[in-house]
Amino acid sequence: KQWYQRRVRGTTMDAQLSFIMANLAMIERGDLVYDPFLGTGSLIIPAAVHGAYSLGSDIDVKALNGWGKSTKRGEEKYQDNQNIEGNMISYGLDHLYLGSHAADFSKPLLRDSPLFDVILTDPPYGIREASLKVGPKSDVQQSQFTLSEQFLELLNFSARALVVGGRLVYWLPVIRDLYSPTSLHLAHLRQHLHL
Repeated sequence: KQWYQRRVRGTTMDAQLSFIMANLAMIERGDLVYDPFLGTGSLIIPAAVHGAYSLGSDIDVKALNGWGKSTKRGEEKYQDNQNIEGNMISYGLDHLYLGSHAADFSKPLLRDSPLFDVILTDPPYGIREASLKVGPKSDVQQSQFTLSEQFLELLNFSARALVVGGRLVYWLPVIRDLYSPTSLHLAHLRQHLHL
């Protein structure tokens, strides 16, 4: 059977890359997989194909529910089944989908204890999709979430939320011509990690 995701939004991760990430995470049947930047759910489909239970969160409730104007030519709005649950049902994987919730990753709603076998994610890095978090003045206002802030939050969250032996696999954009190992400022990040 060929696995691919119906594109719900223009920023859906390519199916082959999603499967490569799931393979890198060494997902096994029965694992619990979490995507804190769930979006359209393209990473939890290969996790479920491997037999893992999957769930996630995202600040964009429209992406989670498939609401809004369609990006497909000739379609005014998304169809009722053009969402994460609809994709999981169409592949017969809905029994492995535990659901999603709208949340700001910088203010996680989950309890602070090891829970997940794998965190598999593609954070928004502000190129195709804005990187946002809830702003300081209001629960509704959104402000920019820089790549370095996201990376630090992701590492700290993973250190708290992954079981012993758990794995974090994420997508990190780099410009190859400008990349060097020091460009991530790992020494600076180590000072801010809460391990």
